[in-house]
Amino acid sequence: MPITDTFEVPDQAFRMGQTRTRDGTAMDFMWTLTNTMWDMASHLTYARGTWGYTIFRTVFTKESDRQFSIAMEKMEKWATQYYLHYNRFCSWGERGLRNEKTDGSVNDELARRFRVELIEDKQLDVPVLQNATPEDVERLCDGFLRWVLSVGGDPECRDGATNPRMQLFLAIDSECLKELANMSDELLPLNTAPTHEEYVRRIQTRPGWIWGFDYHGIRDYKPNDSAVEGRGWMRMSLGILAEAWFSKAKGLKDDQRTLQCYDTTDSSGNIQFWCY
Repeated sequence: MPITDTFEVPDQAFRMGQTRTRDGTAMDFMWTLTNTMWDMASHLTYARGTWGYTIFRTVFTKESDRQFSIAMEKMEKWATQYYLHYNRFCSWGERGLRNEKTDGSVNDELARRFRVELIEDKQLDVPVLQNATPEDVERLCDGFLRWVLSVGGDPECRDGATNPRMQLFLAIDSECLKELANMSDELLPLNTAPTHEEYVRRIQTRPGWIWGFDYHGIRDYKPNDSAVEGRGWMRMSLGILAEAWFSKAKGLKDDQRTLQCYDTTDSSGNIQFWCY
């Protein structure tokens, strides 16, 4: 469904003032969102004042029909209720208690403005994106291009007159769907870990990933001439959805590539591509 919600420029209280009890990263994101709204004020009104992504569904089996709404609900829950807050508790023990950010109001406002739009087009059926061909990726990019045009965006705009929603998109295939649907309903604790061991355990058990795509990065990529970092599409932890979006927003005027891809080898010896 198209996004119909819009928001005004964030209140100054969310982007200015002391950071002793508030998350400085979240406040920086609010500044970036504000600047993006000012820069594109006369160019693009779709989903104004929000941040988030268009998500393409690429698997259409009966099993995926049963899992998809569950996966979407869990993805949004973890993205907004956990991953937008976990940086408030970035240490452990007594030091962690001294430095934790007890005021989550800015993080809550970011969560309130998070919106995704789901595209379900069976012509874009790529059940396992790990095995996607260049033609498969091109079809997804073409689908994204059609969507950008449909909401009044300019697919060739690569500066401050646009926003990351018009340049980055996500996709859920069969592997990603399984990962998201199997995430726990219970979030990890949002408090200061009592010990370093518990702090590390929480980091290692943070769940959830999704496929991320940088439209212009993919279009510009030349496999024979470019390093893999510029590939333009890769797996992304749910924990970097906000960082990816707001980093892209900061780099729009310079047409910066903010999604960098790294190849890793999994336990089966298969090459996987991740954004870190």
